[in-house]
Amino acid sequence: MPDLRKYLKKYYPVIFLLIVFAVCVDMLAMVWKVAEPLISGNERDEVVAQLEEAFPSAEGNEWVEVVVTPDDGSEYSIYVIVADDTIINFSFVGVGSGRNGDIRILISFNYEVGLGEEFDPADVASQATIVLVYVTRHVETPGIGALIEEPEFIDPFVGLLVEQIGIPPLKIISGASISSEAMIEIVRAEAEDKLAALPSAQDIQAALEAKRAEDAAAEG
Repeated sequence: MPDLRKYLKKYYPVIFLLIVFAVCVDMLAMVWKVAEPLISGNERDEVVAQLEEAFPSAEGNEWVEVVVTPDDGSEYSIYVIVADDTIINFSFVGVGSGRNGDIRILISFNYEVGLGEEFDPADVASQATIVLVYVTRHVETPGIGALIEEPEFIDPFVGLLVEQIGIPPLKIISGASISSEAMIEIVRAEAEDKLAALPSAQDIQAALEAKRAEDAAAEG
């Protein structure tokens, strides 16, 4: 009969490391479960702050968040800016992989259509122009890949149609080609997907009316 104590002594370090690894994985899962809503909430606040800066409420602009649930079971938000009962902008957060991890980007397109008026998302996708690109999260290398959030790289996106997002006219950052190419691809791919699947005119109007009622109740 094999000596169990002999095997335990021989493989104890491996068994111990496996146990420690399993505990660490469980702890990380618990931490993420707590932290993920906080991170999402902070990003939403950051998005709203950027939209408020670009479209000040003091100038009569309103924003409303409409949650979209595609057939694949995913979920994301479209932020719609309205002025004088006219939709003037569609914005959303795009996500993709950079060199070191996910890059998350607020992408904002100008397009005008009357509130409640039917529109074809294909028309928006082909005619809307970029007015704002803002990196909300990234883990790219400071001083190199992190340059994707600098105005020198972001500003050339402004005014482009979706079909124009590519290389050229956008430049690649010297020494950070992976990060900058990833950024360009995220903006292009996410814009194509999300503009082609915008919420309906009725959903946008219903969401805005609900938000107006909520805001009025809070003020009253």
